[in-house]
Amino acid sequence: MSNTLIVEDNITFRQMLKEILCSRFSTMEIEEEPDGRDLFNKIDSFHPKIVIYKMEDNIHHFRTEGGFLWV
Repeated sequence: MSNTLIVEDNITFRQMLKEILCSRFSTMEIEEEPDGRDLFNKIDSFHPKIVIYKMEDNIHHFRTEGGFLWV
């Protein structure tokens, strides 16, 4: 399954999303990032196929489709 990165500052929501994904996709490898500050370092080290994040005004330069950042 694909590596997935969850970028979310709300720890409760982030952990809940991770639990849901893990329960439905047992082979999915999931990493968490509390904010976008180290996003590119995490992408370089983890090589996710899917990045789920909350779109903020300060990261408007990402090209997105349906709330997903395609890396």
